[in-house]
Amino acid sequence: MLEEHNTLRATVGVSELRWSDALARQAAAWADEIRKTGCAMKHSHGKFGENLYWASAQKTVTRNKTKSTPQDIKEKTVVGAWAEE
Repeated sequence: MLEEHNTLRATVGVSELRWSDALARQAAAWADEIRKTGCAMKHSHGKFGENLYWASAQKTVTRNKTKSTPQDIKEKTVVGAWAEE
């Protein structure tokens, strides 16, 4: 994810991001918190903020049978959605 962010950031001339274990722990704690509310898309309004991305299984119906298939989400897709926002 970090590599994809830095690749995109380079195209617009902004500095690279660096990995932070402390920030990763904060992000994991926030992910646990929003999971308790059914993964509501809300920001923590903390000191650093966050980029939120949500996806669900794709449902297909064939001959009266419903099948759920996880989406194949790539880092580039998530970072691209962030950039579009």
